[in-house]
Amino acid sequence: MAGKLMSKPISLSAIEVRRHDWDRFICTLFAPEACREDLFTLLAFNLELARTRERVTEPLIGEMRLQWWRDAIEGIYDGSRRLDSGHYVLEHLPGVIRSRNLSKSYFVELIESRLMDLSDQPPLTMEALQSYAHGTSSTLNLLQLEILGCGEALAPEAEALGLAWAMTGLMRALPELVRQGRSPLPASLLPASRVIAGMDEGVRRAVKQVCQAAEKHLDETSKLETSDYRGVPSLFLLRPLCRSYLTKMADANYDPSAPTLRQSRAKQQLALWFRARLGLF
Repeated sequence: MAGKLMSKPISLSAIEVRRHDWDRFICTLFAPEACREDLFTLLAFNLELARTRERVTEPLIGEMRLQWWRDAIEGIYDGSRRLDSGHYVLEHLPGVIRSRNLSKSYFVELIESRLMDLSDQPPLTMEALQSYAHGTSSTLNLLQLEILGCGEALAPEAEALGLAWAMTGLMRALPELVRQGRSPLPASLLPASRVIAGMDEGVRRAVKQVCQAAEKHLDETSKLETSDYRGVPSLFLLRPLCRSYLTKMADANYDPSAPTLRQSRAKQQLALWFRARLGLF
């Protein structure tokens, strides 16, 4: 079905997004064709930032990598620096930024927020977690809105969806993050000096609090009529996906390691296709 939604050969950016960010890849297939490739370029850029931690052996190298991207963005906007066109993202990103008049401040926030990924320390509070979620997810949504040509009209809903999506995703990824020596659970939700070794009752209680906060943000996206989302299905199809993930997490008693959280990609894709066609966001 995905192939039917793409009338042109798939680009390297789209391939990378499909490989590492399946949910956003599928949703982006429902974007207007004139915007689709620009969205994939943006999402591929986001992937480069998001995968910084896994590609480096120490934080300093990660900081240098993020600084390289910061310099690249500065070079695009001021036009005074020669870009390394050998990177596949930078072959297309300058054109996307200029043709869509994308906000520089959003790119800066995306990069700066990824510095937290280089630390093994958890966020101290729920507010700190939400700040990270805003910088890495809400900001990305706002850039997508600019590409889709409705940067202001749906901005509050896009920001709320970004918060819900990131917080839900972090809870779903908790077992893998713990194996890496990381935890997105706010320290304030766990006993002092608590090291997460398994998904026990205390951890599940903290996961529940984060998921409930995510659900509140998701509810903020329900204020508009369904018709308001029809012009940007590629972004707001994340909404029912997020709701589904939160429901499954609740059904699993907030245990992120529960096998019931795994979802068939084929069923997911079919459900999104019907939702997009029926305008059910």
